[in-house]
Parts: sequence; C-alpha cells; structure tokens
Amino acid sequence: MPDFQLATPLPAEPMALARDYLPLPDRWDEMTPGDGALRPHWEYVIRALEALGADEFERRRDEVGRLLRENGVTYNVYDDPGSERLWPLDPIPVLLTSTAWSVIEQGLSQRAELLHLLLADLYGPRRLLASGKLPA
Repeated sequence: MPDFQLATPLPAEPMALARDYLPLPDRWDEMTPGDGALRPHWEYVIRALEALGADEFERRRDEVGRLLRENGVTYNVYDDPGSERLWPLDPIPVLLTSTAWSVIEQGLSQRAELLHLLLADLYGPRRLLASGKLPA
C-alpha cells in the first residue's frame, strides 16, 4: 500500500474498469488470468484508476500527450531516415511483481558485472584481445 492518500477513496472492488476488459485468447495477459479476476498486484492500480474516473483519466492522458509534443519527446525509426515519431506513452503502467522484478534484477546485475569486467580488461591488460576471444 502506498504512503500517500488519494483525494477520492478507492472503490472497495476493483471490477468496474476491468469488467469489460477481454484479454486476447491464448495469450499471456499481465492484468488478468482470463477468468475475469485481476492478478493481485493489479487490484490497487485498477481501484485507483476507477477512483480517478474516466473524465479525469482522459484529461490526464491528453495532458501527457500535449507535454510530450510540446517538449519534442520523439524517437527515430532507423529504417525511415528523417522520420521523428512522438514517443508513445501508455498511461497505464506495466506492473511487475517483486518475484518477476527479482529475475530481471539478477540478469541486469549479471550483465553489469560482465560489462565492468570487459571494460576493465579492454582498458587494462587486454587479455581478451590477446587471446582472440574478442576481435580487434
């Protein structure tokens, strides 16, 4: 539970927003196992969005789009030179459980350590280059 308080109390049941949501068949869905229930880590977010209301949600989504346009937040498509596209930002985040994040964290830590060792060798003794394990 977050350390802040919402101005509008959360609905007791996080079902109104998710009621009409239909996940794609035979696909993993982050929010629901497909039986109409929400995964536990999504319940608070859905209740918070419901408390916000559709009009306020739309207003905030439009405001984010406006800010992205005004501040030139874009990306380039390398197959299409000269094309700048507005950075798409989904107003509903992807939520990860602590278990899922732990797996990602371990992988990132492992890769960071590998990069550290690789750069230490390249700027130091260059054993990887001398042994041919890295091309010059």
